Amino acid sequence: MNPVLPPVDPLPLPAPVWLIVLLQTVTFILHLLAMNLLMGGGVLAAISGARGKANVPHHRKLAETIGGILPVVTAATITLGIAPLLFIQVLYGRFFFTSSILLAVPWILVIVLLCLAYYGHYFSALSETVRRERFLWVAWLSALFVIAIGFIYTNNLTLMQTPERFRELYLSGRSGLRLNLAEPTLLPRFLHFFVASLAVAGLGTLLIGHHARRRGDPKFGTWAARYGMVWFAGATMVQVLVGFWFLLSQPDAIRAAFLGGSIVHTVHLFGAAFLALAAVFLIVMKPDSRRHFWISAALLVVTVVVMVLVRHWVRRFMIGDVDGFEQMSVETQWGVLPIFLVLFVASLGVIGWMLRRMRIESGATPDRID
Repeated sequence: MNPVLPPVDPLPLPAPVWLIVLLQTVTFILHLLAMNLLMGGGVLAAISGARGKANVPHHRKLAETIGGILPVVTAATITLGIAPLLFIQVLYGRFFFTSSILLAVPWILVIVLLCLAYYGHYFSALSETVRRERFLWVAWLSALFVIAIGFIYTNNLTLMQTPERFRELYLSGRSGLRLNLAEPTLLPRFLHFFVASLAVAGLGTLLIGHHARRRGDPKFGTWAARYGMVWFAGATMVQVLVGFWFLLSQPDAIRAAFLGGSIVHTVHLFGAAFLALAAVFLIVMKPDSRRHFWISAALLVVTVVVMVLVRHWVRRFMIGDVDGFEQMSVETQWGVLPIFLVLFVASLGVIGWMLRRMRIESGATPDRID
């Protein structure tokens, strides 16, 4: 079926396609890491909040620690998500805008859900322990709102790369009250992100444990490190199964490419799985080792990079015949582009400095709501 699509934007691209793709990939990786901490961290904070309410002291402290970080992680997720969203609109605007209109109501609700989740995280972070545990449902709702946002995004992005379904969805109703639930890759793709967020949050919990030990709280630190190890290892093993389901749900040509049809893509996919399992092995072998932690964290980041590249290739395969790249003119804005690149690198330096200051001053307790 030939998809019905808006024409290619007549405005020229401000930079070569390869540079925009590179920037979209880099910025999305940064956003993805923050988003995983936010989604998985919210779930772990709510779980530990419930356990802490039952007078389990380590869970209570973990809930307070993660809860205090979540507002910052929420801000980072939002800020780091702007650039990749803009780049994807530049490259795939006629696909992305069409799918967004078809899913109009859920797509607009993302803003509402995000604001509510943000407020909820601030409430939990700035409340006294008793008040926070009395309103534990706020933490659960905030976590569920973030999960819902991820599910809506998955609906939009899966619909965006199947433009042959645009006409069918449009003719089936124009209310905008729909999701892309008929897509066979929807559920495994969403679970692929969700389970990964639990693994990343588990690794973050392990770091909290190491930091607590250095701050003079060895009992909580050892417990948190091992608790984070369990989440990281368990979620990663589940992720392997979900990833296999996700692979089987792909169209035949894509599945065949990853199962030996293309050496490059097969190596990418199974190489990422190997790196993730290697990270688990190092953490399980010595959960109290900071050296093993940082090696595992590096392996995790490389795994994320490889999976983002795989994701980009799948999208190009799905809409490559109609993406219109060959029709796009380019007028590189040499006066603006260098300024953007310098400011982008400088912003990464500022973020790194802020994280370092947060780590140094993390022993300070924020002001609480009485």
